[in-house]
Amino acid sequence: CTACLCLNGGICSGSTCTCPTGYKGTLCETPSCPSSCAPTQYLSACRCANCSASIPNCLRCCSASRCTVCAVGYIVSDCGGCEIANEVDDTVVADPLINVHLVLPPELAKTSLCYEFHGLSNKYFNLLSNNCTSINAHYAAVPDHPSVNVVDEIAIRTTDLANQCVDISIDVECSVSVNGVPVEPNQVRSKNGVKVTRYGGAEVRVTVPGCGGGQSLGVQVDCQSGTLFDRNDGGRFAAVRTMRVAVRRGLVEGGGGSHGLLGQFWNIRADIQKYSGVYAGPRYDYYVLSLDFGNGKKQRNIMTVLNSFTWERKRAPCLYAGNSNGGSIVEVNTPNDPVIEGQLEDYIVSGKFSTQWKYSMFTGSCRSA
Repeated sequence: CTACLCLNGGICSGSTCTCPTGYKGTLCETPSCPSSCAPTQYLSACRCANCSASIPNCLRCCSASRCTVCAVGYIVSDCGGCEIANEVDDTVVADPLINVHLVLPPELAKTSLCYEFHGLSNKYFNLLSNNCTSINAHYAAVPDHPSVNVVDEIAIRTTDLANQCVDISIDVECSVSVNGVPVEPNQVRSKNGVKVTRYGGAEVRVTVPGCGGGQSLGVQVDCQSGTLFDRNDGGRFAAVRTMRVAVRRGLVEGGGGSHGLLGQFWNIRADIQKYSGVYAGPRYDYYVLSLDFGNGKKQRNIMTVLNSFTWERKRAPCLYAGNSNGGSIVEVNTPNDPVIEGQLEDYIVSGKFSTQWKYSMFTGSCRSA
């Protein structure tokens, strides 16, 4: 049924989820904790303490009056309670693990798409391309783990309000330059609608003008050390420097205004149907995600697995799809289109600030091959 996505083993009947023991909520997304928890006890089975009973829609808390994790559709308020998240979240987040917002019917609006893109070592790939801005990411192999790539540089080329070209470079230590001029820690550089703010050595925020006078586009880059997992040998290794980039902008009706590994999904209408075919591999909760790109483009039908957490372990339903580079998953044969349009090689750009590639939409005054 289209309007019924049941998490954590819930069963869909008509448009209603029947939840198993231990879960509750419209989608069975909320753990139902025992009432016998001690006030300071943390229950790994239900991931919250008993204070959630006194804080509506709270999943986890640090005291009887302050929530730290709220249920799907709610955010922690300034006073520690849970309030409805009214804003549509059109954020897309990328390193090798990508999370994108989907335009779904209202009852499914909190569901997103999670997929992987590990790229190729020492290559630049386009994340976003529209008429006036291009964002590229450089992928590099992790030392001693050549099969694992991470993003170690972000390059932004944009057209400012004076129709001048602006190049912004951010490396894995969050060192920043604008047209080759360094931006010092805790410094703000702002001119003709382009604003770059460097917060110490761990975060950079960039705002650039929207194309044709539209809403501005915001980019946040976090530089951090993290623990990664090598899918080939099963090993974990710590203290790897990585970059996490989040791109935000207002949704534009009609879609089709951007491309790239992230940009191609903005404002694309989607629908979800429970998969009713034959499994060729492990049994999961498979759903077919149908993406309508309009403009005469072929509809993409992607096989996905429903999970109640995003890559960042945020409690929100996410449809996991594709192989390690945005292709098709292997467990189901059909319908099973790749997550991204084309192949990974189609997103390679020739240089740091290059704007022209197979699906480029950049038409700014500073185009480059």
